[in-house]
Amino acid sequence: MEGSQMRVLFLVGLMMVGVPVFAQCPAGIPAGNNPLCIPPDNPSSPYYQPDSDAPNTPSVPAQKWADRWGAIAMDTARDSVGIGVAEMMTSERKAKSTAMQDCQKKGGKQCKVALSFYNQCGVLVWAESGYNTMRAGTVEQATKMGMEKCSSDGLKDCKVYYSSCSYPVRVR
Repeated sequence: MEGSQMRVLFLVGLMMVGVPVFAQCPAGIPAGNNPLCIPPDNPSSPYYQPDSDAPNTPSVPAQKWADRWGAIAMDTARDSVGIGVAEMMTSERKAKSTAMQDCQKKGGKQCKVALSFYNQCGVLVWAESGYNTMRAGTVEQATKMGMEKCSSDGLKDCKVYYSSCSYPVRVR
């Protein structure tokens, strides 16, 4: 081979090595803008083009989810202890109201909502001289954050007193 042919082959080889590969879809399925390699004749494919002559096929209805709320109410009176909770309520107002009523039923005199949350979890971390509440996607995450806050606030004997989740519910 001549020197110029070698240089051309070398440059072609470099260009092939430098080409990024983003998706490895099977033959016949376009990869660009199609990260899941969905066949083009599938209605959820970005390349889907319905055939106007084809009879209408029933489509799969979209899933619908409803939010769910939870709340924790605490008694703030010095001579009284009460905690009220609510889980899986359909609105924030219902969750807060239910938690307040629960707190009062348990002897609370000056109940106040300490935390409301939806589509996630809430925890109440209790210590010898105070408490805190946290919310997060899981009880474990909320607990970790609540315990860290308890320690950073200088509170001693921190324990999770209550935890609950109110995740969304599929309605269709």
